Amino acid sequence: MNIKRFFSLFPVFGLLFFLCFQQVRAESFVTLAQISPLPLASRLEIPILLSDLISKSEKNQLRIHLEVTNEFCGWTIASPKNVFLTNGKTKIFPEPFCVMETGNSGRHASGEEIVLKFNLPEDLLPSQSSEFSSETRKPNHDFMPPEGEAGKYQNSDTELWHLEFTSGIFSWETPQGEFALEVWCGEKFRIRSTVDSSNRVCRIQETGISDVNKAILELPDGERLEENRADFRFRFPLLPDGRNDFSVLLTLQKKNGAQLTEKVKITRRNEPLCVPQRDGEILVGSCFYPAVPDNELDTPEKKKVKNAEVSWEAPKIPNSRYCHEFVDDFIHEPWGNLAVFWPFTPGPSKNSEDVSLQYAQKLAKAGIYSMSIYQHISAEKARKMSEAAQNHFFLQNNIGEYASYLYQGPEAAEACRVPVGKDLNDCRRFFVEEYIAQGVKRYESSYPYVFSTSGTSLANYELEGGIRFICSELYAIGAQNLAWASSEMRGAARKWKPEYWGGWLAHEWQTTAVPYHAEQKFVLLRAGLLQQYLMGSSLMILESGTQTTQAGYFTKDSGKQNFGYEHAIPKRYRSEMKRFWDFVQTSPKRLGTPETKIALALGNCDSFVGLNLPGYPVWSQHQKAEKDPRWRYGDAQKTSVLIQNIFCPLASDALSPYPNHWLAGSPYGQTDIVGIDDLSRLEDLTRYSLLIYGGWNSMTPKIFCLLSDYVQLGGNLILAVPHLSTRLDCEAKDFTVNDLIHSGDLSGLIDVKIIGETEFLPEKKDKKLSSNERKRERVAKVKIMDQVSSPAQVLESVDQKPIILRQKRGKGNVFLFLGWEYPGKESLSPYYENLIRLEAEKQMKSIRVETLPGEEAFFSWAVYDDCVFILNLDANKTRTCLLHIGKTSHKLKIEPAGMTRIER
Repeated sequence: MNIKRFFSLFPVFGLLFFLCFQQVRAESFVTLAQISPLPLASRLEIPILLSDLISKSEKNQLRIHLEVTNEFCGWTIASPKNVFLTNGKTKIFPEPFCVMETGNSGRHASGEEIVLKFNLPEDLLPSQSSEFSSETRKPNHDFMPPEGEAGKYQNSDTELWHLEFTSGIFSWETPQGEFALEVWCGEKFRIRSTVDSSNRVCRIQETGISDVNKAILELPDGERLEENRADFRFRFPLLPDGRNDFSVLLTLQKKNGAQLTEKVKITRRNEPLCVPQRDGEILVGSCFYPAVPDNELDTPEKKKVKNAEVSWEAPKIPNSRYCHEFVDDFIHEPWGNLAVFWPFTPGPSKNSEDVSLQYAQKLAKAGIYSMSIYQHISAEKARKMSEAAQNHFFLQNNIGEYASYLYQGPEAAEACRVPVGKDLNDCRRFFVEEYIAQGVKRYESSYPYVFSTSGTSLANYELEGGIRFICSELYAIGAQNLAWASSEMRGAARKWKPEYWGGWLAHEWQTTAVPYHAEQKFVLLRAGLLQQYLMGSSLMILESGTQTTQAGYFTKDSGKQNFGYEHAIPKRYRSEMKRFWDFVQTSPKRLGTPETKIALALGNCDSFVGLNLPGYPVWSQHQKAEKDPRWRYGDAQKTSVLIQNIFCPLASDALSPYPNHWLAGSPYGQTDIVGIDDLSRLEDLTRYSLLIYGGWNSMTPKIFCLLSDYVQLGGNLILAVPHLSTRLDCEAKDFTVNDLIHSGDLSGLIDVKIIGETEFLPEKKDKKLSSNERKRERVAKVKIMDQVSSPAQVLESVDQKPIILRQKRGKGNVFLFLGWEYPGKESLSPYYENLIRLEAEKQMKSIRVETLPGEEAFFSWAVYDDCVFILNLDANKTRTCLLHIGKTSHKLKIEPAGMTRIER
C-alpha cells in the first residue's frame, strides 16, 4: 500500500487520528485506525482502502476488528443497525453482531473485541487474474444503495470507502478518563496485561491469534507456565530495590506448527497511600448513622433517612438529634479517632441533606479520620472528600459484606449470580477473579483503595481479588471466633501485603444472647478490643451501639426495644470505647506485629468460612449440593474445626452464665492461617517453623514443590493423605492412589510411595464396645524407600498398621498421617490431634505461658520484639498464670478482661 497516497485521501476529521502498522507478528495483519482520545456520542467515519483488504478476506467475507479501551468504563455501539461500509454510493452492512434492533450493542468491557463480518458482493472481489474487472456489473448483495444512488459503478484500487458508525460510541457508565479506539484487519497479538492496584497478581491474556495449540509464558525467575490457551495469572515478582518493571516472554504454538513470540513488559503500579498504615497509627472508630429528630416533621431529609435506615424486624430507632450533631459530640469529647459514615451524613435542612464533605473537613481539623461504608460516590466527590480532609484524614470507603454470599442461603447466591461451578477450582476462580475483582474494579473507579468487611475467615481470597485492606466482621458467623478470624486476616495480609488489617466489631448485633443490662456484655466488648490490639490489628471499629442500639428486637431481656443516645446502654458503649481509646493513647507505641512460629494452611480451594455449618454447601454451591451431597460440609471441614479447637479454643465459661461463642485463647501463642495455592511462594512461608494442614486441599505439582522447598530449608510440615489428593470434585473419601499427586509417589516430599489402602481397628474409646462393634477405618498402604540415607520412620502404629510417618528432609521434617479420610473424622482425630500438639509444644522453647490445667483457653498472649502481652478473657474471674521468658518466670494475676504487658 502506498502510505503517502493513503494519507492524501484522508479528509480532515478534526480528530487526533493516525494510521500505523505495527511490526507484523501474525499473518495478514494491518492496523486501520487508532483514535485517541475517542470522541464519544459522535458520528465516526474511518477511511478504508477496501481494495487493499480484499486479498486478506476469506470466503468472500471481510472481517474488521475493533476494540475500545478505558481505565474505568465499559462501552457500547449506539444504533448498531447503522454501522456499515460505504463509498458514498452504496452501503454494505455486517452480519448481526448483537441484537441489531436495540438501541445499543450491550455493555462491552474495556479491551473487549468486536468483529464486524462483511459479506462482500462479487463485483468487489478480484478476478482469477487477481485484477479487478473493468466490466460494470450490478451489485450482488442484499443491501442496495440508497434511492437515487443505485447506479452502476466501477471499482478502482484508489477508491476510498469508510467504516461508518452513524450514532457513534458511548460510555456504558458515567464517562471517566480517556477512551481510545483501535480498528484492524487480520490476526494480531491482542495481549492484555493487567496488574491489580496493590501489585499482587498479574494477568496476561492473548485473544487475537487463532488455532493456538499451546501457550507458554516464561517468567523472570525462569519459571515456565504452560496452558492450552493464553490466559495466565501469576504473582507480581519480588523486584530489587529501585526496579519497577519486568518482562515476560509469551510464545504461542499454532496447530499448523508456526510459533509466534512476543515480549511483554509489566510495570508496577503506584500503590495508593493509606496514611495511618504508613505511620503505624492505631485507629479506634465508631459508626454514625443517618438520623433526624423524632419530632421533626415529614421533611425530604426525614424521608431520605427513613429509606436509609436498617430496621429489619426491630422497632423504629429512637433519635433525638441529627446525625451530624452526634458527630459534634465525638469531636468535642472523642471516644476514638475515626468516624465512619453509614452511608452518608444528612444535615438539618433540605438545602444541606448531605454534610459529609463539611464533616470530613471538621473531623480532620480535630485530627480525626473519617471513612464511609456501603457508599459509592463519584470519583470527583471522593477527591473532594480527600481534599476536605487535608489529603490525609479521609480513608475512602468500605464495601461492606460484599462477600457474604459465601455463608448465606441460595437466594443470596442467586442474587450474586453465582454460577453452578464445574469444580472447586471453577468456584474459587469465580469468587476471586470475577466476583471480587470486578467489584473492586467498580469501586476503584471512585476510590483509590477499598476496605472490605466480611463475616468469613477467607480474607486470603478477598485480598487476592484486589481488596486493599480487610476488616473482618468480628463476632459474626465465620468470624465469631475472634482469635481464628484475626489469625486468618493477619496471615492473608502478611502473604499479600501490606501487613495491615483491622476488626469491624459487630458486637451489638451478634451478641444478642447476652442482655444489654449484663456486665458480661460490655466486658465481652472490652476483651474483644484488647485482643485485637494484642493480635496486631491496626483498626478497631465498633459497628453500632454508641449512637443508638439497633438489635433490641433480638437481644435477650431487652423487651424488644431499642435505646436512644441519652440512654444508659449507648452511654455504656461510648464509655467502653473511650476506655479503650485512652489505653491506646497512653500505652507505649506497639512495635510492628506479633511473632508467629506456627502457620495453619488454608488449603487450595478450601472455602471453610470459619464456622462448621453442618450440611452447608461449600463455595455456596446450593444447586450442586442438592444433587451431589459431597459438596456439603463434612469431614474436611471438621478437620478445620479440630485445628481451630487446638489453636483457638473457646473459653466456654468466660461469660457465664451466658454462652461464649467469641472469646478464644491461644495455648501455643499466636498462629497465622495462610492460604497455600499455585500463587504462593516460599517467602510466604519462611517465617514459620511449623506448617499444619487441616481442612480441604486439592494438591497441585506446584504446591507439592513449594512444600518440599519449605521443608528442605528447615520447615516442619504436618499433613494427611487426603491433602495429597488432586481431586476437585469434593470427593474426600473414595479417591484412589492414582488421584494422589504423582500417583502416590511422594519421593519429592517424603521418601514414601503409597501403593494402596488397607484397614486398621482404631483404639477402643468406649469400653462397652467390643472389637466387632467398632468400625474399621481405611489407612494408606505404603512402601518406604529405604535406599536413602535417612528413610522415613514409623512414629505410631495402630492395629499393627503404620498410622504416622516422619522423615527428616534437608533441615526440616515431614509428618504424614496415613488415614485415608480427613483426620477430622471422629475415629481418626485423636491421632492427628496428638501429633499436632506434640509438635506445637516444641515451638515454645524460649517463651511460653503456663496455666492451671484446663485454663489454657482463658488466656490470649502474643510475643513482640520488645514485650509480651497476656490477656485474661474471663469476664468474671481473676486468673493466674506463669510467663516463662528464657530462664525468667513471671507469676501474673490478671483481672477479668485485663491485659498485662511484660518487657522482654
